[in-house]
Amino acid sequence: MKRPSWTFGVILIALAGFLVALAGFGAAAYGQPIIGVSPSSLSSAQKTGQQVVQMMTIGNSGSSALDWGTMEATSNCGSPSDIPWASTSPITGTIGATGSQAIDVAFDSTGLLPGTYTGLLWVSSNDPAHPLIAVPLTLIVSLIAATPALSDVGLALTALALLAIAFVSLGRGRRRV
Repeated sequence: MKRPSWTFGVILIALAGFLVALAGFGAAAYGQPIIGVSPSSLSSAQKTGQQVVQMMTIGNSGSSALDWGTMEATSNCGSPSDIPWASTSPITGTIGATGSQAIDVAFDSTGLLPGTYTGLLWVSSNDPAHPLIAVPLTLIVSLIAATPALSDVGLALTALALLAIAFVSLGRGRRRV
């Protein structure tokens, strides 16, 4: 008498379950854009009066075009507001299936007092699962580096002039007989 093969039956059931699960996963994402943003937060530490540009990448791992845009807000995207020390370039775009695009995020400390400034960069898209992604922004501003004062420059020039006078007054070193 031949014994039934249990192993073969278990493998077929497991394989059928895997294919059903895979089909269900693919159906949700098929034909849709899938957004990814990297890095997930940005920060810059700089002196007043500086502009620092950092790169952020928006990616699309989906199978259709991703339309995206950026907006700034101090706290939430329900009330967008201009953050004067942050900007992006470009501010909107379209990325083809499985593509990516780099954008510049500029931190400008011109006219800011020393301190820590925070805000959010919202990336909106036509990805139905993630239509909005928040990217926290932090700017740390410190004082301007000290520049030599006019009196310091004058003091250095005076010392140089005195050295030149001392050298000239020594003469050529004539000997008297």
